[in-house]
Amino acid sequence: MYNSIESKKFPDNNINYCLCDEPLVEVKDFLFEPFYRNRNIKGATDRCFMRKGVYERLKLAQSYLPDGLRIKIYDAWRPFEVQLSLYEDYRKKVTEENPLCTKEEIDNLTKLFVSLPVKDEVKGPVHTTGGALDVTLADENGTVLNMGTEFDFFGDMANTDYFEKNVLNNEVRDNRRLLYFVMTKAGFTNLPTEWWHYDFGNKFHSFYTGKAAVYGCVFDIK
Repeated sequence: MYNSIESKKFPDNNINYCLCDEPLVEVKDFLFEPFYRNRNIKGATDRCFMRKGVYERLKLAQSYLPDGLRIKIYDAWRPFEVQLSLYEDYRKKVTEENPLCTKEEIDNLTKLFVSLPVKDEVKGPVHTTGGALDVTLADENGTVLNMGTEFDFFGDMANTDYFEKNVLNNEVRDNRRLLYFVMTKAGFTNLPTEWWHYDFGNKFHSFYTGKAAVYGCVFDIK
């Protein structure tokens, strides 16, 4: 049995940077569902890219899993155009659901779940660094395990430790624990509001580890 998950919220903070030029690599030996391409999000690709160091750690995380289980990738490096589309789509939804909110309040509500698409090498969204991954677990046939919500679900149940605090489903709790265990053992950190989101080498990883962020944003692949 793996230990329970204890999550901290991610506040705004100052991050130290020591950027490197490590390349993005295309990953072809992991189970991958091009989630945003399948949903016709503008700019989305059906290829999977991440930083070389992230790829090596993902293989390490895979090696920690019991036989018959696999890591499945939903999203890794994300083109800036995709981030912009996701932000605008969700902001429109938030605006429709909160007609009395000010523009600033709408922006703040939107940023709770979708990073602001700032085209800046340091301040840009973490998925554009190649150091952020959206992953789940699947069996040997590719069937995903029950994680309690779908990927990209916006709500409290997406919090990584939700099933630690709410005794609703021990299977879901244990599946989330297993994913958390193998990813963090391989050096990743988790974004507490999203059970599927893990980071290495970017500003989120820097916050949780105290280490300098080494990956800046890459807005397009030439």
